[in-house]
Amino acid sequence: MKFATKALVAAFALAIGGQAQAAIDSDSGLNATVGTGAGELFLSVIDRGGAAPRSYVRDLGITAADFLANDASYVNSLSTVFAADTNLLDMLVNKTGTIAWNLAAAHNTWDANFNGLGYLSTSSTQLDVNNTPSGFGGIENAIGKIGTYLQSVNGIDTNYAADGSQIFGNAANAFYDTGWGDMWNNAHPTEAALDQSLGFYYVVLDGLNDTTGVQNMLGNWMLSSAGTLTYTASVVPV
Repeated sequence: MKFATKALVAAFALAIGGQAQAAIDSDSGLNATVGTGAGELFLSVIDRGGAAPRSYVRDLGITAADFLANDASYVNSLSTVFAADTNLLDMLVNKTGTIAWNLAAAHNTWDANFNGLGYLSTSSTQLDVNNTPSGFGGIENAIGKIGTYLQSVNGIDTNYAADGSQIFGNAANAFYDTGWGDMWNNAHPTEAALDQSLGFYYVVLDGLNDTTGVQNMLGNWMLSSAGTLTYTASVVPV
């Protein structure tokens, strides 16, 4: 039995005090099907404890299209590791409650056969037709949720800077539980605690008349209590 392998080449480094990123690309998330696959993966973290809960968001610097191109066959052993930046370390060192986190990206495009409109998301449960958005409208709404959240994060709705990782208080439009949260349209839960692994899925419309979407599991993410984010792809025998 053989295993195909492929390395993901990523132009990023989330080292302590690392370089600032530009605004997080939502792949035109507020306008269905006009994107190019350029929706960027982003990490969100929340501390819900105490009188002043806070949340964190970071652009991982890789697009959904690039991620899928390096994982499209689902037969590689893709593995990447990200180190904590100063804002994430601040969240972890000064936490007042239980930390939760998730990842997502929009893939707001489709081809001539109406394939490709979808999103990438972590999930703490295995995805199927019963717990993912249904049809064009459901997936469009999911992508719109990404677009609305990132609109606030990027400073269009707020006065926050759009570069680098950011921390928001619970009064901000870009606070995790205000515009984002754990659930996809009351469907599947997306978050986990520190040191817990999450499955990573590509939920995509398969043709205009598809009523469910296809749930492809790509691999697993884990955020450690030290702030290290690790991704390991599913390895499928060929």
